[in-house]
Amino acid sequence: MQRILRLFRNLVFSFNILAALLSILVYIAPYVHPETFWQTVFLPYLSFPMLLVHIGFMVWWSLGRSKKVLVSLIAIVLGWPVNNATLQWSPGAKAGPNALKVMSYNVGNFREDGEKKATHQNILSIIEAEQPHIICFQEYQSKNRKTGDFSDILFDQLQYQQGYFEKAIGNADWGFSGLSIFSKYPIIAKNYLPFQNERTVNGCIYVDVLMGSDTVRIINIHLQTNRLQREELEYVRGIQANPDAESGKGILKIMAKIKGAALARASQAETVAALIDSTPYPIILCGDFNDLPASYAYHQVKGHLQDSFVKKGNGTGKTYAGVFPSFRIDQVFVDPSFKVKTHRVIKKRHSDHFPVVVAIELPQP
Repeated sequence: MQRILRLFRNLVFSFNILAALLSILVYIAPYVHPETFWQTVFLPYLSFPMLLVHIGFMVWWSLGRSKKVLVSLIAIVLGWPVNNATLQWSPGAKAGPNALKVMSYNVGNFREDGEKKATHQNILSIIEAEQPHIICFQEYQSKNRKTGDFSDILFDQLQYQQGYFEKAIGNADWGFSGLSIFSKYPIIAKNYLPFQNERTVNGCIYVDVLMGSDTVRIINIHLQTNRLQREELEYVRGIQANPDAESGKGILKIMAKIKGAALARASQAETVAALIDSTPYPIILCGDFNDLPASYAYHQVKGHLQDSFVKKGNGTGKTYAGVFPSFRIDQVFVDPSFKVKTHRVIKKRHSDHFPVVVAIELPQP
């Protein structure tokens, strides 16, 4: 019996070592350009499962008071930048009355609740309850002003002073779709940074906002989507419920799309990073990254900025409301001189993303 138990422990330890080696690859992924080694684009999806695996190994070895617990402990510490951005706990976080509230929200062209009017109303109720001073929308859809559409409601009913809507695609009859920023502070400059020659909903816009005597640059980005069609998402659900021998072909097709999108995001992230480096003002950056914190794109954009989730988030911070679990793909980054007071994900599904609301304190003059 002792021999069997010893063999079992050795087998567990072997898996523990393999898990540690795999985790090191995950930790390296943010620093490797996908064009150099494209297989790294899939490693970020393992960051959360591997963290749970190491926690499990630590519990197992701790029960036997074994020094082998150090293997997973060291693995977690080595990957602290990734693990710290994957799982958080911030008890008792509160925002003061003078905090600046920022919302980032991919509204999915207001298509989630069946009819656009119902989705409009549901999303407006969130905005009314949260009262953000700055809103960054991705996949925002609205018609021209004075047509009674969503932009008019924000200006006329919710008292947003100014806004910038970059109409990437669409027309006056159907409505336009793209990135937008709405502000309760004066906007003194604005610009659009396309990621490619043709106009798509993926891109970058920014506005310079006057807050008292200070200027703050608000950047809103939407990095390349994986472009998984509805039937492919349904296919993933089917695999989860009923895996079979044919699943492999469909998975390879999905992996090819993820690879292509990750390569595009790497280039887009470098474009955004260059904008951040050249900006003369403090920055608040919001966006749908379509990628995880262990990715090259996240690492490039974040640079010296603070991740609001790392400062004041809780749990996994899941922002994607679709089929894939525990995906935090919507981010709010802030200047190092700002103090993050709260980071909250509003778990009300009126899009395939949940809105992120962050309270920030700016330095006193």
